[in-house]
Amino acid sequence: YLAFGFDEEVGGGLGAKEIAAHFREKNLRFFMVLDEGGAVMEDVLEGVTVPLALVGVAEKGSSMIKVTAKGEGGHSSMPPEFLVTEVLGKALLTIASQPMEARLTGAVEAMFQGMGPHMGWKGKLLGSIRTSFPLVRKTLEKTPALHALIRTTITPTVVRAGNAYNVIPQEASIILNARILSGDTTEDVLRHLKKIHEGLPVQYQYLVKEEASKVTDHEGEAF
Repeated sequence: YLAFGFDEEVGGGLGAKEIAAHFREKNLRFFMVLDEGGAVMEDVLEGVTVPLALVGVAEKGSSMIKVTAKGEGGHSSMPPEFLVTEVLGKALLTIASQPMEARLTGAVEAMFQGMGPHMGWKGKLLGSIRTSFPLVRKTLEKTPALHALIRTTITPTVVRAGNAYNVIPQEASIILNARILSGDTTEDVLRHLKKIHEGLPVQYQYLVKEEASKVTDHEGEAF
């Protein structure tokens, strides 16, 4: 079966969700499902001298959260005690400085163990990454592609506020794209945001709520 969706980037509600419903209605179950997958990568880690083919066995959830601050507007010549744009600025800085906890998932551990033999002495650290993770974590965090493997990331993508040069907006908002690591949930993300934004007068709304996928067994027959 070849299945084509058209709205993946906004949650897949009219594409993949309807396709899955059709398969369920027809009582169709599959031995293997192949998606777009990963890539063949070179120079992804210092010391790796061979191309690495990434076969993905899990996918992060992609959720969209709207964060809104409301307050007093007015003329820019007479600013109130606090501005909604200042509130959002503080919220953005806190998101950047206080990320969610870094974790090593089983799938990522297996990936690093597979890479280890191609990295010389550095590969020994990756081969036992479960115990060496506190040591190598900071190195992984320096590379965006590797950083994303060990943490749920929360990234601001859209910022909206006023539309006049001399008018203070009464409302300002940011859209956050949360890429949720296996083992974390959408509720974990919301709890984290409320914790780091404690004291800030902001409201949260999920625009798209998508959990991380289940993890495929990388030692199973299909793999």
